[in-house]
Amino acid sequence: MSPRTSEQYQHIRDQSRKLIKNSALVLFSKNGFSSTKVDDIAKHAKVSKGLIYNYFSSKDDLLKEILADATLRGQKVIEKIERLDLSARERLKYLVEYIFDMMQEDFEYWKLVNALSYQEDVLELLSHTIKEYLEKMISIKTQLFKEIGSPDPLIDTYSLSALLDGVFVQYIHLQDNYPMTQMKKHILETYLK
Repeated sequence: MSPRTSEQYQHIRDQSRKLIKNSALVLFSKNGFSSTKVDDIAKHAKVSKGLIYNYFSSKDDLLKEILADATLRGQKVIEKIERLDLSARERLKYLVEYIFDMMQEDFEYWKLVNALSYQEDVLELLSHTIKEYLEKMISIKTQLFKEIGSPDPLIDTYSLSALLDGVFVQYIHLQDNYPMTQMKKHILETYLK
């Protein structure tokens, strides 16, 4: 058997980091960030505590990376929207459709991130990062509403954002009983007539 290549070692490291982050996300969301110990994460991930510290300097560092992953996903869609050669109305439609698809395709992940984001200790630790991301999203949506010709782009932005947040929370609780297709159609017809 030949020795592993550097790419194979990197793949193993990436998989280990992903496993640790996924285990931490599950436990942080279920038990709370403060109540979850690094030992609990190691046990859940079936890795040694030392391996966790090999990749993450602290539990706080691990939490920051988990939320950085979530905001990176959002940042990628923002960048894509900014590059699309479409009208403002079409870009806003793309954003709404993307959010609905994201909710459905990676439901468990976003459900856990959502649960984590309401914890007081998490908010204290990461309030700046979360606020910065939300302000960027508000800015993008407001600009799109301005380009569409909305009489009050900021209020339309907050209204659409609150509606999308509400859809997601209801979808978390009702899942298959929630009318996602009809809600997406309703939102698109209401905001993008």
